[in-house]
Amino acid sequence: MRIVLWWAVLFGLWQLYVGQTTTQTTIAGAIAAGLAVGAAILLARLGLLRFGLDPRQLRRAASLPWEIVRDFAVMTLALARGRPDGRFREVEVPARTAGDRALAGLLGSIAPNAYVVDVDRERSAALVHELDSR
Repeated sequence: MRIVLWWAVLFGLWQLYVGQTTTQTTIAGAIAAGLAVGAAILLARLGLLRFGLDPRQLRRAASLPWEIVRDFAVMTLALARGRPDGRFREVEVPARTAGDRALAGLLGSIAPNAYVVDVDRERSAALVHELDSR
């Protein structure tokens, strides 16, 4: 049942990304979703698919709209003053699994002032580049 559900989700995403429903794109989406589910099953059976996600990490997504608006204002002012000096800094991030690291990279890179360069699982830290360090 889970296999069919994942196939349906991936097929639906294909249709959304393609943006049109012709016979060719529908057949291609069905095949692509089947191949993706098959590859995931193979990786899971080989023990190579370890993508866990702590749902508590999603709490940070609630503050994203405010961060985007604030960073847009920060970047607008910085660009009005001239070319901003960027800098790297290290941020503590609880990232025990690959899913946590992926989510930390995604959420940390949406706002325009900063983006995540790397997440170190052993040290629970992320290297972030900020365009305007103020």
